[in-house]
Amino acid sequence: MEEMTGKGRFIGPAAFPQGEEEIARITDPDTDPYFEELAAEREALIEELSQEMEEIGSAYPGTIEEIKLEAGPQIVVRVPREENKKMLSFLKERGYRLLSYVAGEDYTPRKPRFEVFYELIDIERGRRIRVRCGLPEEDPTIASVEDIFITASWHERETYDLLGITFEGHSDMRRLILPPNWDGFPLRKEYDPIFGKLAWKLGTNVLTPTYETPQELMKLGGRVSDGEPVVEEDPGFRGKKRT
Repeated sequence: MEEMTGKGRFIGPAAFPQGEEEIARITDPDTDPYFEELAAEREALIEELSQEMEEIGSAYPGTIEEIKLEAGPQIVVRVPREENKKMLSFLKERGYRLLSYVAGEDYTPRKPRFEVFYELIDIERGRRIRVRCGLPEEDPTIASVEDIFITASWHERETYDLLGITFEGHSDMRRLILPPNWDGFPLRKEYDPIFGKLAWKLGTNVLTPTYETPQELMKLGGRVSDGEPVVEEDPGFRGKKRT
């Protein structure tokens, strides 16, 4: 078992079928030879990130609503939505050149209701930083950053698709996962019965698509044989011909 107690080990029942006693033994400071070393490394990292946080706070030429260290550890910065591009450009110049992902969240009933966050990585230093921007329920829009990070393109489309957050200036702001005629945004809290509206059943929240030509039918997922629509063999297809 000793060779499994080094850095990067997986601590869990799958690695140690002996169970909780073995897990407790190797995570005990008195029996784990790497405990003090890892703790020291973590403290050093926290000190480095704290210094980085102070430098960002003093060097950024704009408004920072909040900056703090969260679990990870990693730096989390909150800025007004009007400054998302300014902050991301600033961080990119500091070495955070990879935008890992863009996502959003519905925090109903909190205000502002929506939030968009950007996960940036400095590969050379092995650091992460998260930028968060709040969006009001009555106007869930924010500027696109695909001109700064090309990786933002599909992430912004996915966030729009599932939460209805619009990224202004995006080159192709349309749904990414769901069909274009999908009714609503599945990750909004109104899909949750806790807030008074039952979740829609599968198949009932898609508007019935229509087609006129065989080409339009094929784009909707229907089948064509000898130039004629073949839909009766596919009960899952709900399209209908326009009259």
